[in-house]
Amino acid sequence: VRELGSPVMAAAKKNSGDAVEPVISFACSCSTNAPLTHLFLCQHCIKLRCARCVTHEIESYYCPYCLETMSSAEAKVKKNRCGNCCNCPTCGHTLSVMSTSSTGG
Repeated sequence: VRELGSPVMAAAKKNSGDAVEPVISFACSCSTNAPLTHLFLCQHCIKLRCARCVTHEIESYYCPYCLETMSSAEAKVKKNRCGNCCNCPTCGHTLSVMSTSSTGG
């Protein structure tokens, strides 16, 4: 019996050259093997968990363009966008706001 969360050597992966890189997988508490980058650490029981063993919970909402955080009510009303971010009506890219000084003449 292997200790929970211990590494397991999986099939080797070839990179762009001729070298073969070993893939190291870790065992989740449900016995699923996955790379460490695909696992989560439970803060309560200090065990590795895969995506199937965790419950996803939204901690905060933010604008995907400028990363400004907002409340859940504001996110629902503004559809997860802040008041400063706009999209180009023609191509859909995010527009940036720039201030310029005008010289009086």
